[in-house]
Amino acid sequence: MNPAPALWIYLIPIIGIFLTHSSVGIGGLALSISLLFFFYARLSMRVKKICSLAIVGLILLAGLCLVGNDFLSTNGRFQFWLAAIDYFMKHVNLWVGTGLGTGQLFGPAVQAAYKLDIGLGWYIFFHSDWMELVFEQGFIGFYSVAMIVVASLLGFLNRNNFVSFIALF
Repeated sequence: MNPAPALWIYLIPIIGIFLTHSSVGIGGLALSISLLFFFYARLSMRVKKICSLAIVGLILLAGLCLVGNDFLSTNGRFQFWLAAIDYFMKHVNLWVGTGLGTGQLFGPAVQAAYKLDIGLGWYIFFHSDWMELVFEQGFIGFYSVAMIVVASLLGFLNRNNFVSFIALF
């Protein structure tokens, strides 16, 4: 009996990511698959580079064909992020933030305070984990999480454990 998992086990999450029509999800998928190929394929370095770039290109092309013109659209996120940064700097304790989980409350409040009409309703999530982390947990929380990521990256570089590093993202 072959201990390797069936191909469909790998295809289900890939198909799921494409069905979300999320350009960030599809981009992350392209990057992840190409990096896994680059680090684990037993080919020459030149062939690995070419194949990794081809994988990224094919997945992004498939995403563009599937999603269409909205594939690289920001959907008003940059406007919201700029307003959230301004709100954070003026109204929030920079060291401890607003509190864990309060981004869902402050997202609509920021939109209302800055009269943002992005045409998609209210943002209850910041659509950026790092931005939401700083807003909710302040610079102390951001620093703590950033140190975990740095420690994981250093562990990857020292032990070549790519899977544990990529699991952070």
